[in-house]
Amino acid sequence: MLVSELEQRLASRREVSIEVSVADIDIDDAAATVTIANQVYPLDEIAEKTLAKHFEIPYTYLKSCPTTFRARTLQFWRDEYADHDVVVETIGTNIVSVHSPEVLNISAYSLAKVISRVFDPTDKVNLYRPADQLQFDIISERHVVDVPNPDGIKFRPEVGDITHGGLRLLVHPHTNKQPSLVPYLERLVCTNGMCTDEKMGRIAIKGNTVDEILAEVEEAANRAMRGLDAALERYALTAHMPVPGTLQAFAYQLGKERKLSKGVMDEVMILINQLPDNATVYDVNQAFTAVANLDVGHAARVSLQTLGGSLAFEPDKTIRRCTSCERLI
Repeated sequence: MLVSELEQRLASRREVSIEVSVADIDIDDAAATVTIANQVYPLDEIAEKTLAKHFEIPYTYLKSCPTTFRARTLQFWRDEYADHDVVVETIGTNIVSVHSPEVLNISAYSLAKVISRVFDPTDKVNLYRPADQLQFDIISERHVVDVPNPDGIKFRPEVGDITHGGLRLLVHPHTNKQPSLVPYLERLVCTNGMCTDEKMGRIAIKGNTVDEILAEVEEAANRAMRGLDAALERYALTAHMPVPGTLQAFAYQLGKERKLSKGVMDEVMILINQLPDNATVYDVNQAFTAVANLDVGHAARVSLQTLGGSLAFEPDKTIRRCTSCERLI
């Protein structure tokens, strides 16, 4: 969607906060629904996870329980926490978080207002909600690089390979975890995404109110935007960087360091094996980030895109490796 559409789209999602006593949360015996203030919500995976987290139940244990025992476990700990107050965050007919009233709630709608001030109305934005996160990938039309392909390398467009720069904003709206804001690149021809590691973009929050935190996020976004053109220039240089050793060994070692699964690496290697001998670091990057667009889990997608970011933003550091063993030195 466009940045100009974001606020309206989020306003239509009906985000509601309900403060209740834990004792008033009714969990049915089939572990299928939760009833709060006469409103019935599905006890789906997100609802289960957030209840387990609040009740300090290991989710892997809860998930392994038979249905009836899972319901009894949740009911038991609900009764143990009965005298506590909680805030239940919902979107439409689904529970997305259960947390203490002391935790500040940074809504997606309030972040949309920040994004609208930093970016142009015609810029593109994608919103994801994995687990307890809000992830915004925003692409700027003003920050762009065109990578030429004079040698006709396979998988690159014959006339110009355009990549836009932007930001990835990660917020944990119902926890005290710091938000993160990192440079994000997206290749136009195939929407391959690349970003730096979330830890590198952590915003040191000093404010104590939602408005103060939003102001700090906006300041960090403006600061990051000023470095985008330089990042795009470094990324374009990788189109001329030779791969140390063989394409296959280089790609394999990168995947091993990121602990990518065999299934994911099989998909990467299918693309790597189709590259010509004169392929560069740029082309290896595209093989990894192209697989992130396939039907892989969110964690694998982020890992692939972060690997792409390390090749795009810090290529010298990433390829400083021994050509015989393909390990970092």
